[in-house]
Amino acid sequence: MGNSFREIMDLIGGRDVKSILILCHQNADPDAICSSYSLLSLLKHFKPDIYGEVASPESVSKISKGI
Repeated sequence: MGNSFREIMDLIGGRDVKSILILCHQNADPDAICSSYSLLSLLKHFKPDIYGEVASPESVSKISKGI
């Protein structure tokens, strides 16, 4: 199974999903963090009542902490 947005929506669309966690990779850089928040924003656009969080397993990169 791929990871296109349509496949994600097909997976959660017909279910009573109340929350979602989007995990970045370890030592997440700004690109990973921004991409994750963009995906969360898009999910909330189509499922406004969903609660979401973005997290990184251990930490974010030094550059990410500075912005």
